Amino acid sequence: MMDILEEAKDVLHQEAQGIEKLIPTLNQNFVNAVNMIMKSKGRVIVTGMGKSGHIARKVSATLSSTGTPSIFLHPAEAIHGDLGMVTADDVVLAFSNSGETVEILNILPSLKRIGAKLITVVGNHNSTLAKYADISNKNRASLQAKMEYDRRRDRHLREQGVTEIVHVFYEDLLRPINLETKLLKAGVPKIR
Repeated sequence: MMDILEEAKDVLHQEAQGIEKLIPTLNQNFVNAVNMIMKSKGRVIVTGMGKSGHIARKVSATLSSTGTPSIFLHPAEAIHGDLGMVTADDVVLAFSNSGETVEILNILPSLKRIGAKLITVVGNHNSTLAKYADISNKNRASLQAKMEYDRRRDRHLREQGVTEIVHVFYEDLLRPINLETKLLKAGVPKIR
């Protein structure tokens, strides 16, 4: 098993490299996107599917916590009624590595009809999503770096952690008193 401290250092190095790769991607489209968001009278509606959806959720949470009104809109839920929360004053920020995510493409005509502005962060500037956008920021490096990091983390958990977790829980299921003792030692109050 990899040393915890070494693994933590490795993660920080990978994150730093990912951020450094972003520097050359900053251009006028980035400035235009920031200005569009700052001038908006509405919210930033952030959307994405799969791994891009996880990134979108985090971006929305960060925007909200730093004072920019934002919500995450799941694109599959959007076509089943959640588009009703989008207004003409809003800016939609869509994340998609391929730029061809069907669930996002399905809501584009409605977003245009509503009148919301569309900013995209895509890995393919020639994609349907990029072409439909008011502003498109090609950001393949950061999306791919994040997806690769998540894949490696998940693989590591499967290889190292899951086996141990299954063993511990299986052992605890066979001996419930053992589980109660472990929980009490961990500070979990006893249920009466």
